[in-house]
Amino acid sequence: MTAFPSLLAEVADKEFTVSTLWIVALAISAVGFLLVRWRRWAATVAVMVASVWAFLIVSELRDRFVGPAIAQELGQTYVLQSYISALLPFLFVVLGFFRSRPHAP
Repeated sequence: MTAFPSLLAEVADKEFTVSTLWIVALAISAVGFLLVRWRRWAATVAVMVASVWAFLIVSELRDRFVGPAIAQELGQTYVLQSYISALLPFLFVVLGFFRSRPHAP
């Protein structure tokens, strides 16, 4: 009887799990932060990777048909966590700029 609700899921089984959202977002954030601290030009690499990650998440949430189905099946907390995990790598890249090491003259 526990398998029955999963048979009704039309969208949820195709989406990232919450743990996957956070693990990938934190990994990209940490690598992006360290890249920016290493070399400022490396921010372009970090932003490109973060952009792909954000596109994978936001494109489905903003879809006319899939977005409402995701919100209905997985709830608003999943949608909120998805947006935060898409934004987190960009915040860490910016934080890396502010915390970057001063370069020797």
